[in-house]
Amino acid sequence: MSKNTQNSILHIHLEGELQRYNLEGRWNDYIAVQKEVLKVLREDNFFEDNIVAHKESGLFIKVTPRGIRETFGNGKRFNTTSKLTKQRKVATIIHIKELITTSKLILDNFPNFHPDGNSTFAYFENELLIDDVTFSVRITVQKKISTNLFYIHHIDEI
Repeated sequence: MSKNTQNSILHIHLEGELQRYNLEGRWNDYIAVQKEVLKVLREDNFFEDNIVAHKESGLFIKVTPRGIRETFGNGKRFNTTSKLTKQRKVATIIHIKELITTSKLILDNFPNFHPDGNSTFAYFENELLIDDVTFSVRITVQKKISTNLFYIHHIDEI
């Protein structure tokens, strides 16, 4: 991983980031992906300092295993995406705290239409380079009375 100091865009190398995960042949098994990603993050003590401050808004956002499982969950969030998109999501998750901190707040206090509608959502956007190609990272945060939780992230080529 390197950082472009000129404009502070995170720059990662896909193959280098994926080497830490044992996922070959298991990209369509979302439960195996969730378990492997959580195992690597725990080995890196990722969750010990899991509250990040968003620079622009001052919101404190907690990144938890639940949010990691959600971002690699079944359905439109992960299972139905291409192998390359899955790899990009896995490669960037270790950097999600930095991506949250430096992201731009796009929409705040969006209503929650889920059955447990006691929260709202905030949407953030950031850019990063994966192997010199620019991507947009969209991050969803669930805002509850007690805490703001990382909920999911999406990656799209710009």
